[in-house]
Amino acid sequence: MKISKSLLPVLGTKAVKVIPSDKRLVKQLHDNLFLSCFGSDLEWVNPKGHAIATKQRSDSIYVESRSNQLRLWIKNLRMEDVGDYTCRSASKEDEKFEVRNVMVRPEVDFKTDEQQMFIEGVDAEIACDFSANGLDTIVEWYAPGNPNPLLPNSGNNLLVEDITREDGGIYRCTVITTDTGDVDDVDILVEIEYPPEIDDFINVPADSEVWLTEGQNFSVPCEANALPAPEITWSRETAEGENDVIGKENNLMFTDIRLENSGKYICSAKNDHGTISKSFNLVVLSPPTTLVNDQLVDGTDFPYFVNLGDPMKFVCENMFPADFVWTTPDGSQAAMDQLNRIAETTDSGFYTCTSTIKRGRTNEMIEVSSSVNVQVRYQPMIATEELEIYSYPGLQTNIHCSFMANPVGFTAISGPEIEEELLLNEVNYAFKAEEKDFPSTFQCTSRNDLGSEEYEVSLLKAEKPKELRLLKLVQRRPDRVVISYSRDYSKGQIDLSDVVVHLSSPHRPDVIRTIPVDNQNHVTIDDLDPERTYILRLQGINAVGESPVSKKLEFTTDDLGIF
Repeated sequence: MKISKSLLPVLGTKAVKVIPSDKRLVKQLHDNLFLSCFGSDLEWVNPKGHAIATKQRSDSIYVESRSNQLRLWIKNLRMEDVGDYTCRSASKEDEKFEVRNVMVRPEVDFKTDEQQMFIEGVDAEIACDFSANGLDTIVEWYAPGNPNPLLPNSGNNLLVEDITREDGGIYRCTVITTDTGDVDDVDILVEIEYPPEIDDFINVPADSEVWLTEGQNFSVPCEANALPAPEITWSRETAEGENDVIGKENNLMFTDIRLENSGKYICSAKNDHGTISKSFNLVVLSPPTTLVNDQLVDGTDFPYFVNLGDPMKFVCENMFPADFVWTTPDGSQAAMDQLNRIAETTDSGFYTCTSTIKRGRTNEMIEVSSSVNVQVRYQPMIATEELEIYSYPGLQTNIHCSFMANPVGFTAISGPEIEEELLLNEVNYAFKAEEKDFPSTFQCTSRNDLGSEEYEVSLLKAEKPKELRLLKLVQRRPDRVVISYSRDYSKGQIDLSDVVVHLSSPHRPDVIRTIPVDNQNHVTIDDLDPERTYILRLQGINAVGESPVSKKLEFTTDDLGIF
């Protein structure tokens, strides 16, 4: 081993030299300490004044001796290792020595609860318990959201008088070691316990009264603020004034609400510091009661039957004072609670009573309604005036039997080559007419459990169309006009299939056009010249033949500028 030149003078004078050279050594708790002493015949003395064996080997101390050097290694420093370590000559004649003062700076050992609970209103002492291993310290407190320390310093614990929930939050306890200036801190969550407080019910008016109609869905959340969290209980007040528990969820829910759900409902919130309750009254409105001829009729699923000509008395009632309006099948209304009429064939259908009720103290208007299905019974009646049908060989022809009856009757049609009966009020027979079908008679009959009715339909041959009259120009453009005309619909007349247009104009040849009919009272004529005068005549054509030529109509088309 080489010895540095800087040590040779020391060794030559038998002086004692310790490295590191600092007289005071500050180490962290659990660090390792390494000291080297140079000289001759050396020994180390611990803070208690006891010599450390030159060959000591243990878990905490290791001593190694070399020529003119004695090394001391203290492992995992503890607080009991603090003090003066002296390296000296073991010879009594030589009193040379050096001392190293070893200090161990411990980490502040916090032992405080990092979550502390207090009851609202008490004088709360927030504790910051720690161990500094005998070192001098200063404690500073920081309130939630405040970067500046609280003054004055109140020692390890912080006193908050008459603490409120607003005082809750994260406080910081800061410990400053005065010798070293080291800073340690711990965050403490301060929670303030308080009895429950219930917010206003959502969906419930300020007067705590809810009016609903049967069939609605409804939910009421009960939200309570408290620490610790409260237990929520819903109950319903009985007729005897007792409270029956109906649920322990925050939300009270109703599906398809009924009249029997009416009553007082109470939400209670409870924790270790108290109980609070809030209530509301639920008023469920059922549809008004409807009576027909003093008989209770409920709903529309099953009809109420009356016979034609019978008196009908409708009465509407409600459990609350109300205004009533009756609406009849034809949409007419009567503002009354009682409606009287004599049953007619057109009176079948739904009769609706609407009752309007003033809600509690707010005078809000609430409407509820109910309907009854009334069916007027009567025997079959003839429902058509078409007793003669005109057609022509080769035309598609319809014989229609039409009745009114309630209940629906069995309607039959009989005639040449047809015999048919159906459970309907109307029956139609469609066929292509032939020469042999003219003239023919068809029998229409209908029956139900109240009676029967019948009539005859005659099939007659149609005639040629009669002259088209009252020609009138109804629309005019440079290249097109629309002409209206009047037809004779007397017996024997059938619809036109075409209109023949006769057009003449000065210095132009006459033109004849056949135009298919899509409207029995108008004809549109295209491809005309602008600013030209025309003379027009019309003929109607049906399956039988042509009508006489009409009287003339003179007109002039528009010029292009007007168009």
